[in-house]
Amino acid sequence: MSKILWLSWKDYKNPDAGGAEVVGNEIRKRLVSEGNEVVHLTRSFPGSLDEELISGVRTVRLKSPKIFIALASLIFYMRKLQGRFDLIVEEVNTSPYFANYYKKHEKVVLLYHQLTGVVWDYEFPFPLNLLGKHLLEPMALWINRTVKKIFVISQSTKNDLIKHGFISNEINILPMATNLIGLNNKVNAKKNDLFTVTYFGSLRKMKRPEEIIKGFAHTLRGVNAKLVISGSTTKKRELELQQLIETLGIKPQTIWTGRISDEQKRKLFEMSHVLCMTSIKEGWGMVAMEAGLFETPALVYDVDGLRDAIINKRTGILVTNNNYQQLGEAMKFLYNNPELTKKMGKTAREYNEQFSFEKTYAEFKKVLTN
Repeated sequence: MSKILWLSWKDYKNPDAGGAEVVGNEIRKRLVSEGNEVVHLTRSFPGSLDEELISGVRTVRLKSPKIFIALASLIFYMRKLQGRFDLIVEEVNTSPYFANYYKKHEKVVLLYHQLTGVVWDYEFPFPLNLLGKHLLEPMALWINRTVKKIFVISQSTKNDLIKHGFISNEINILPMATNLIGLNNKVNAKKNDLFTVTYFGSLRKMKRPEEIIKGFAHTLRGVNAKLVISGSTTKKRELELQQLIETLGIKPQTIWTGRISDEQKRKLFEMSHVLCMTSIKEGWGMVAMEAGLFETPALVYDVDGLRDAIINKRTGILVTNNNYQQLGEAMKFLYNNPELTKKMGKTAREYNEQFSFEKTYAEFKKVLTN
């Protein structure tokens, strides 16, 4: 049995949890099921418990702004956890921890979902964005180059690390998966009668849902199509997007769902004809994988993480980054070619059904034991 400390800035129960938190949760619970002791040190959220067991994992939440969670984790580690573990897994998703710099005797492995880069400009105010982009992340990358076992979740992230001086054969790509249950057996998806373009996910600025709204208005305004926007955000952000929808004249064609349950998400993906993703950057486009399980192809910007989640012109279409006109034209193309859209959807289902977290964990465990 090994004692493992897992560092990440959000846990699976966090209202802002995304694909990265799903991946971490699935690996941790499998570690526990095999007899390992796992402590997950993470950040609190409104209404959260300071400590609880999640799938056998002792989850400890620290009260800290996200920009200072690495410092808060360091202090907590030095006071209460130092030297108690065999292994530290540092999950890097925007916020680095520098665990390799301050750890005692523990081995350290890294799990990089993505490098942040320009995301700092979208998610943090001046001057914190400059601090993160030009000092904090480059410093963490320099420190972390001494770590010999590194996990990433896409080829794009591996390429990004290599650009920053990491050694290729020390970087291991974990195959991704989702815990969302897809269509049963050979049942075909039941699509909406009206051509439906869907966005699902956080409505943060780095996700750029504005691009989808503008693309839809560019080519599908006034035709028999609708746009579904699903996800949580602040009141201010919602007002900004609603105002854009009204200004572009597509309010009658737009449905705003807010945050929805997994069962509602399954129904949404099943009835949709196409999913759109326009993030500035991702570790892996898990939502594209999830939609694919319901025979829904994805239109995605050609950026890190999103390009990895589809097979261009087979399970979806890659669109030039920051080009909402081209995105709209791709929507219109699928609108005008329903049989091709249906074929791409079926291919997306076949492709994504091969992935599982058993395969993800098997690769993680194999690398750890080598």
